[in-house]
Amino acid sequence: MAAGLTGERMIPISTLTAIQLKLGVWWSPGFILFSYAGSKPFMGGIIEATQDPDAFIFQKELNDEVSAFKAEVEKILQDSKQQARSTPNPSGTLTDDIRKLADLKQQGLLSQEEFEAAKKKLLA
Repeated sequence: MAAGLTGERMIPISTLTAIQLKLGVWWSPGFILFSYAGSKPFMGGIIEATQDPDAFIFQKELNDEVSAFKAEVEKILQDSKQQARSTPNPSGTLTDDIRKLADLKQQGLLSQEEFEAAKKKLLA
């Protein structure tokens, strides 16, 4: 509950690496936790989940809705991965593109701000 006081939190679906779901039971709420590159590994149960800003805590009555939400997010992730595999990147890999930007920055053709903005756009 305290984590909710800090405002809205957004994690782009494309950055997710794992989704952990623990359904609620009559004596304990459940949680769904989203992991992404750079997030700290989750170790624990409901008490630790209440302290994790990437977790959503819910009561047993929402088990079906949260399970359906998890399945939908996983479907979106699977569909986007399949689309990425079937769509060739004519300019090379993401790593190649970031390397090219770094070269332009090193040559003085891009400022640090321009480099960061272009890199953020590539990673979006």
